[in-house]
Amino acid sequence: MHYLVLGAYLFLSLTLEATLFNNLTIWGVKPDLLLILVIIYALFRGSVPGAQLGFFYGLVEDLLLGNFVGLNAAGKMLVGYGIGWGEKRFFKDNLFVPVFTVSVGTVAFLFLYVLLYSIVSGTGHFTAFRQMALPLALYNTLIGTVVYKPLARSLTDGLLRIHRW
Repeated sequence: MHYLVLGAYLFLSLTLEATLFNNLTIWGVKPDLLLILVIIYALFRGSVPGAQLGFFYGLVEDLLLGNFVGLNAAGKMLVGYGIGWGEKRFFKDNLFVPVFTVSVGTVAFLFLYVLLYSIVSGTGHFTAFRQMALPLALYNTLIGTVVYKPLARSLTDGLLRIHRW
């Protein structure tokens, strides 16, 4: 059931990003719903599950939408691993936690993505990072704050909880 729900989140996020959020850009950016899900999931499940989900979500996104296969996968995997490192270190009921983790995770992902894209394409795109980092971090943080409580509830008591027999 756990994987079915994660698959539904993947489908719903990609659908929303490709349809609704194309018309809801702010300062030329649209939110990265998959990244928000990876960050919150990693915060509750830890480094390895966060990295696994980040890699899978990023790879699917690359295969469907990306120019270079592996950039989203590598970036989301590293962010999932890094945020998951704080699983036992953060008090997750504090509202500051999703604000901090989603904003820092978004900036880290964007930096990694631009760095990897610059390496693969052979051209530097760090002006794009400077232009996109703050708007994307704010947009993702706003949406992350809205979905944090329901997703946290699902990860602890709902469909995404880990069943330990």
